[in-house]
Amino acid sequence: MMNHARHEAMVERYMQGGCLAFAYALWIAHGSPVSASICVLSNDMGEGWGEIDHEATHLFLDVMGMEIDVEGVRPAATMATSLDLDSWSITAETCPDDAVAIYAGGMMDEVEEGDFPIALDSNDILDALVHIADYPERYGLVEPE
Repeated sequence: MMNHARHEAMVERYMQGGCLAFAYALWIAHGSPVSASICVLSNDMGEGWGEIDHEATHLFLDVMGMEIDVEGVRPAATMATSLDLDSWSITAETCPDDAVAIYAGGMMDEVEEGDFPIALDSNDILDALVHIADYPERYGLVEPE
């Protein structure tokens, strides 16, 4: 049985800024398939960042026909509702490594916070991988029993 308090802490962490790390960890957990993409759910009323012409409100993994974030496999519309977005769209779909480069400046520790719209800490990816391994059904890694 899932520890509810632990899961809620993970949801808060990975819905409030760590979504790229979680999406990237999901990609790794799914075997890094070439066909997978990290999608950007954007608030249509939001603003871009530098050369990025859209708001990066929430990032999630699209793999094998599943849309997945820290809450599990669920449609992007449900993600938008949970973020209280009235007007939203998917403004980008890119390979995970490109998403890391575009939205976080790469995996470098030298990237200054604030230089890119999303901060990426490799420890967040490792913590997400542990969480995903604990709940493989939730994240589409095994069929529910």
